[in-house]
Amino acid sequence: MTVDQRILALAKQHNGAVDSRSLESAGVSGSTIRRRVATGFLRRVARGIYVVVPLENATTFFSAVQLAIPDAIVSHRSAARIHGMHVFAPLPELVVPRGTHHLVTGARLHESRRLALIDIEDRDGFKVTTPARTLWDLASTLGPTLHREVVTQQLTVGKPIPQQLVACHQSMARQGRNGTKQMRELLLSIVDDEPFPESELELRVLAALIELGAPALQRQFKPPWYDGVRGVVDFAEPVGKTIIEADGRRWHASELSRRRDLQRDLLAGTHGWFVYRVGWHEVVHRSDTVMNDLATLLRRRHDLARSTAS
Repeated sequence: MTVDQRILALAKQHNGAVDSRSLESAGVSGSTIRRRVATGFLRRVARGIYVVVPLENATTFFSAVQLAIPDAIVSHRSAARIHGMHVFAPLPELVVPRGTHHLVTGARLHESRRLALIDIEDRDGFKVTTPARTLWDLASTLGPTLHREVVTQQLTVGKPIPQQLVACHQSMARQGRNGTKQMRELLLSIVDDEPFPESELELRVLAALIELGAPALQRQFKPPWYDGVRGVVDFAEPVGKTIIEADGRRWHASELSRRRDLQRDLLAGTHGWFVYRVGWHEVVHRSDTVMNDLATLLRRRHDLARSTAS
């Protein structure tokens, strides 16, 4: 087998991308790699990462970046193109963990503190954000008019369904990400649904947290600032001073009451309490993600309070 044949064989395993370590393990020397770059047989994407030009296709570059940064996920306008959305992508775009320091040639990298597994799906040789997460990310890169057009088209074909997009928005808005305001205003104008029984929502939340071994919760808790009329909260973990509010209101009602909820959250904060709000759509469409996050938060605040008191 010739050197070029060995390179091609290795690259076929990664959608046309290859790294120098694999090449050298297969007997391809560094000088040979440099010559292949000079002749255009290989194109360098990042340090030690190459695209094999004869095998290159529309998605090879993404596979190459993910060889360089295993946690990189195709996102934003590039993900939109992959999902068939009518969006122009001037540069390949990927989301990477915050703090990633890796020079990649010819790409735009967006940093994210965390990307939940529910927001990722596998494609041929690489990973890409789901339609719901992609539409949410586009709120920070597209103007309101084009964003509305793209979102409306996708909801029309059910990729995603409105409830999935609302659930994604609820999770992302909690993180204070860019695009929150634009997506909120858009959803308020195009999405509506029925209210859900608060009791059923609360029972789902409680059952999930018990199963995950979260600290014990008190239902219909009266916090220190309860005035005898207003202020009772759905759940509380008093040791860690954590409040959980389960919101089953209609999407419109929930968002239009956001300012009032924010005032209540700020009041809790002045007393040293943290409020975590969870909506029906999150519990239904992102249950594992939101419940694991919430259980982790409850345990962390509980343990921290115990250790501080001891």
